[in-house]
Amino acid sequence: MREKEGESGQDRDMRTDEWSSLTEVAAVWEQARRVDLRPPAQAPDREAMAARNAARALGADAEDLVALWTDARPMVAAHALLASYFGGHDFDHLPRELHDRREPVEVETRGYTLHTNLGGFARFLRQRAGH
Repeated sequence: MREKEGESGQDRDMRTDEWSSLTEVAAVWEQARRVDLRPPAQAPDREAMAARNAARALGADAEDLVALWTDARPMVAAHALLASYFGGHDFDHLPRELHDRREPVEVETRGYTLHTNLGGFARFLRQRAGH
């Protein structure tokens, strides 16, 4: 990834066109402490912006993005699910192994924090998506 002259690393990380690969996005997601579902106007964190940007750049059905749903790193899997949700992915067929994942996930949303597990978060997104 190249950095434009005069641009800070954080500014660069927020720009959709500056992510050079899903691997870089996953590295950001791996560092996350929570998943942020708040609207962009409520200043979501860097990881949530990366999820939104990945959804825009890759599309919700991108094979590589969907493959990350079952990533061994729970925050990467959770943010890949979030990116798919932002992109309008059809959550009708979540992988069985995802349903059974019990790693804790903290979700920040409007006015409350949801404490759940990765499988519960996937089912939560499926419900919010109307499936």
